[in-house]
Amino acid sequence: MPQSTPGLLFVDDTDPRLHYTGEWQQTSGSAVQLDDGTTLDDFDFIWNGKIWNDTVHETKRNNSMMTFSFSGTAYAVIGSFLFTGNSPRGRIDCFLDGNPVPDDGTSYLDDEFPGDLLRNNIMICGNGSLNSTGAETAGGHEHEIVLKIESLVHSSFFLDYILYQPVVDGGLGDETSPDQNGTDGEVMMMIGRGPFGTLLDDASEHYLTFSSGWQLDDDRASMLTRTPGAFVSVAFNGTGIQLYGDLGEESSLSNIAKYQLDDQESQTFPLLPPNDGSDLFFFQQLFNISGLSPLEEHTLVVTHNGTKTGMALSLDHFVVERASTSSFTATSSTPSAESSGGPSTGTIVGGTIGGVILLILLLSVAVFCIRRRRRQVYNTETPRDAEQVMSLLVTRPPQNGEPSNLANVNDDRDPSHQPEAGKRPAPPDVEDSSSAVAPGRGSVNALTIQEGMVFQMDSGAIVTRRYKGYPEIEER
Repeated sequence: MPQSTPGLLFVDDTDPRLHYTGEWQQTSGSAVQLDDGTTLDDFDFIWNGKIWNDTVHETKRNNSMMTFSFSGTAYAVIGSFLFTGNSPRGRIDCFLDGNPVPDDGTSYLDDEFPGDLLRNNIMICGNGSLNSTGAETAGGHEHEIVLKIESLVHSSFFLDYILYQPVVDGGLGDETSPDQNGTDGEVMMMIGRGPFGTLLDDASEHYLTFSSGWQLDDDRASMLTRTPGAFVSVAFNGTGIQLYGDLGEESSLSNIAKYQLDDQESQTFPLLPPNDGSDLFFFQQLFNISGLSPLEEHTLVVTHNGTKTGMALSLDHFVVERASTSSFTATSSTPSAESSGGPSTGTIVGGTIGGVILLILLLSVAVFCIRRRRRQVYNTETPRDAEQVMSLLVTRPPQNGEPSNLANVNDDRDPSHQPEAGKRPAPPDVEDSSSAVAPGRGSVNALTIQEGMVFQMDSGAIVTRRYKGYPEIEER
């Protein structure tokens, strides 16, 4: 769903587009940084939010640098500090397109301990409204940010992430901005102006709607309500959404709120003071929804569901986990054939089914041809074999004085087994046919040729009958 003002995109410290020079090492918010067990997830730091994605790049060395190029209209560099001894000193210099960035707010050269820097989510430098300066590119003006570490004494600096506002409309999650290598870039987008404003600044967009009962907290740059039933709705395309807000606002008493995603059952979430309720905690994650379908637009409604006397529902921003450009185009949340380098899933499935059907047809034709060929061989070759056998049996009569080539088996047969006069022996279930031949001296009682015929010779006549079987000759 398009929007007139693109959201701020996250670039984590581990992104390959960030180029580090000097001495840097990757660490995490939960990693121990000091001998006393201090971490960046301690209460001294997380009152202003936790480390983003639990990864940071740390440096203790002067002249260490970080460079990042982008095309957009706003940016912010976010980090943390850790002081390792007395009288810490340090300065972080920012350069945009080769020019020093004024009022970056990261110098702490006074003798006083810089306690206001002992927190996470510090904006090292940034600009919420860049002009058209910078190198002209096809997608807008290309900018370069250079971060240079200067004069660190008893201090460590941690680079957490960068926010920037792209020139091209991100569509609330249906497009990611490809990086310089042509691969998908950021997948996390902030709804809300972050360090440059509040959610109210995005309320003019049709995807974000506040009911009555909300008010703007200028001091803390948040939207809050103490009115039960007051709600805010947001429409987005993406696979997940997170909500960040403030705890302890206007009361130390716990309270309750709820959210509803699309037509699912509503879910409650607590508003609890992080400690004894005497402190405010900002940029705290209130809930995280993941595993959503990227093929449809989602609607999330967050509602105050508690009491007026309890803690206010105070909101900073939403973070949308967006769909990848490998599956979606910039103007639609439905799959596109042009967004993929290969055939679609439907094409692959259809081709597979068609190939299987074609293979079955070919096999059927082959089986039919083989069976037909066998029948032809059976009908043509069997009689020819019978004729060959008959040629062996029906020969010219022996001449005077010549011995017969057939054994006179009648002379050796038992008279009790002789057939009655005028009858010929024939097995059951056969059809007899006679053909006259020249009489010979001897006769064959039965010659069996399986797979076609049985020949029986008696008194100069041949009787044939058909039956089923394999080729075989028996002499009885």
